[in-house]
Amino acid sequence: MMRTFFLCILVLLGYCYSSAQPSDSLRVKSYDFLISMGELQEFSKTENTLLIINDLVTYEEFKNQEYGIFRLCTFASESYIHILLVDANKYIFVDMRQPFDATIHIILEYLKNYPNYTQLDIINYLDAVVNLYQRNKDAIPWKDK
Repeated sequence: MMRTFFLCILVLLGYCYSSAQPSDSLRVKSYDFLISMGELQEFSKTENTLLIINDLVTYEEFKNQEYGIFRLCTFASESYIHILLVDANKYIFVDMRQPFDATIHIILEYLKNYPNYTQLDIINYLDAVVNLYQRNKDAIPWKDK
């Protein structure tokens, strides 16, 4: 009886952990993107470097949502925080090193496709993009040169 209880708990914990992790496809694409940006080294894939993917405004963890605007980063303090746009299982990585107007254009185009974002949501996401852009610039000034 007790073994069955512990087995059920173990299965439940495993399910909760796996559902909170990004899909393997997103994980591989995220590693590839961050490696191409110079944020990670190639060995990071095999070392399973922790990826942090959470909503840009609410900071809620990514849980395989069908759409949304997310922050993508690692624990390294000297790395940029980039943006991940999720669009019905399509992932769009936004390089936060590109000019600000290009970033805003990408975000606005994305928001046009989802009418369920309210005007307040749009303002909050745009404000978060501005703050993130400034955070990246202030935190890592030598990378912009």
